Parts: sequence; C-alpha cells; structure tokens
Amino acid sequence: MIIQVAVPGPFLTPLDYLFDLTEGATPVVGGRVRIPFRNKVLVGLVMSLPEKSEYDAKKIKTVIEVLDAEPLFSRAHLSFIEWAAQYYHEPIGEVVQAALPKKLRAGEAVKVEGLPVWQLSKAGRALSVADLPKNAKHQIALFNLLHAAPKALSASLLNKQLESWRASLKKFIQAGWVEEQRGLCLADTYLGEAPNHVLNDEQQHAVKAVTQLPEDTFKAFLVEGVTGSGKTEVYLGMIEQVIQQGKQALVLVPEIGLTPQMVSRFNAFLQKPIASLHSGMNDSERLCAWHLVRTGQVSVLLGTRSAIFAPFKNLGLCIIDEEHDLSFKQQEGFRYSARDLMIRRAFDLKIPVVLGSATPSLETLHSAKAARYGYLQLKQRAANAQMPSIKLLD
Repeated sequence: MIIQVAVPGPFLTPLDYLFDLTEGATPVVGGRVRIPFRNKVLVGLVMSLPEKSEYDAKKIKTVIEVLDAEPLFSRAHLSFIEWAAQYYHEPIGEVVQAALPKKLRAGEAVKVEGLPVWQLSKAGRALSVADLPKNAKHQIALFNLLHAAPKALSASLLNKQLESWRASLKKFIQAGWVEEQRGLCLADTYLGEAPNHVLNDEQQHAVKAVTQLPEDTFKAFLVEGVTGSGKTEVYLGMIEQVIQQGKQALVLVPEIGLTPQMVSRFNAFLQKPIASLHSGMNDSERLCAWHLVRTGQVSVLLGTRSAIFAPFKNLGLCIIDEEHDLSFKQQEGFRYSARDLMIRRAFDLKIPVVLGSATPSLETLHSAKAARYGYLQLKQRAANAQMPSIKLLD
C-alpha cells in the first residue's frame, strides 16, 4: 500500500511511503504516522492514498507506526491546508506543523483526559448536615457546597470557595457519599451573572444581517464601528444565534486583545465555557482547547492567529476583531495572514465571516465600498455614552 505523507522539511509535495498491510491498523487520510527520514524518525500527516507511486517500490521506505485510527482533520480541512501551502508557496509539511499542537507533532495521543469533578452520590443526597460531626467545620462547608451545586465541581471551583477541602473530600469518597467523574480537560471557570445587554437598532441590524443568511451561504461583512459602539456585544449576539442552530464559532483577536477579561465577558454572556488558544498557554492547555473544538465539546474558540487552523466539528461563523491589526500576520517560519486565511476558510465552508474594526484596513474598506463585502456601520456609542469632544490645535 502506498501512502503520501506531509513531512516536516523543504518539500512542496507529500512524500511517498510504503505500508505493510499485515502490520495491523491501516493509515487513514488526515491521520498521523511515524516514518523514517534519513537517520531520524519523524511524525507526518497522511494526505492521500494513491493507487501507485511514480517511484521504484524498492527505493521507498516503509512506515514505522500508525498513530491515529481516525483522521484528525476532515477532507475539507485538508483541502484548506493544501490551499494555504500553494497560495503562500510553503512546503506542505511546514503548514501541517503549524496546524498541529506541539504534543501531536511529537506523536502523543490525541485524546485528552478530562479533569476530575465531584458531586454527591445517591447516598450523599440522602444525608443532612445533622449526620456529620458537629465540630467538623471543613466537612460541613464542603457538604453544603456540594449539596447546593447544580453540577459536579472541579478543583479550581472548590479552591475558590473553600480553603481546606481535600481531606474532607477523601473521607466523603471513602464513605461512598461523593462520586468522582471526568469533566472537560478545560479548567472549570466561573461563568458569572449573565449581563442584561439590550442591543440598539444599529447593533440588532448587524446581528440580523449576518445570522439570517440562507443556509450554506458565504458572505463577508465589514462591521465598522466607532470606539465604544459595542462591537463585542454584536459579535456575542451573532454567536448566540449560531450556537442555537447547533453550530460553532471561531473568533480571532489580536495577541494584545486576548485578555482574561475578554474571556470572562464571553463566558458570562453565553453562560457556557469557551475554549481559548494563545501564546500564553502551555502545550497541554493548547491541546485541550484543540481537542474540545474538534470533538464539539465547546461551541466557541477565542484565539490569536494560530487558531485559524483549529479543526471544528461544525463551524458556522468566523469573526475577526480589529482586522486591521498587524499581529494577524505571521512574520517567521510559515508566513501567512490569518485574516486572509479566515476569509478563504469561510468561503470553503460556505459560512459568513465578519471583519470588525473602528479603523478598517484600506483593502477591506475598498471591498466593502465596492459591495464585495456587506458593509455594516455602527455610528453611535452604546448605552448612550458620549463621543469625545475634539479640538484642533494649530
């Protein structure tokens, strides 16, 4: 069996390898394999399974190991990766490297184990505080917290509410009052109270223009809004509609714009945990976010430019905030513009893409005024905020 593998290195096309069909697990298109390359062993991605090779079979090396029984990328996503390689004249293996988290590039398992969460068992629900020792303050506090919680609690949430809880939890588990399960690999976040934002007419018009497009329709929109016009609320209104349709959303922001406050704002508005991808995360956190959107366990990915390559189970909307920002251009290694790639990805998937800015780039503004993009303007500040007074100093 011949397989074509995208190998890290200066190769514009995938390389041919042999696979012995008696070895067990068969390679799949979009899955990883471990391969020999000169005097090294590398991890590559299977791009295709041709019927024959142009080269002499005696000169072709054999695959060492199949790492994935199921594809990591769909055929459509592989086509997007191939298009990016051709468009930017970049070796296909280098583009694949940019699309894979570091742990997967190293050949580690794709499945990420969820973090432990705890809740009262049936026996625990039958108890009351009176059944606990009167002087056991930590046990009583933990019991009250678990009893009042609407869902299983993670270590991060317990740490926020209680000081010493692990010893008490261990006793509860041994007594059969608490059961341990596995939740998301994402650290459980406090969602906060849902804000009661009412969108003004301009904001509602922008949300409807994007979310009421016919199914399987690509269209790019420029949302040009003055500072303080509530562009983020418009994005959230669009995302809320997309989630109700059972789809996912990808939101790109500049590196400097992705703050914990922004993540908290998204969590509170949507009342759902969201995944984020940025340079401040470690390799395990990146793989976790990548895994959650790929398997559809979370509906929103908020990230910087590298998030453009994340595989989604059912992507329905792309948004890029501050689209003029130069941080969306990768300046080393595989050089690309995340804004341009996002437009191409939305085009391939036949979904809307929204470019937001108070100061749009010249090419985006030109496309909007030439009617290639939908042009949505937010001219007034939200919540009756006043515009600044401007004086000209000679």
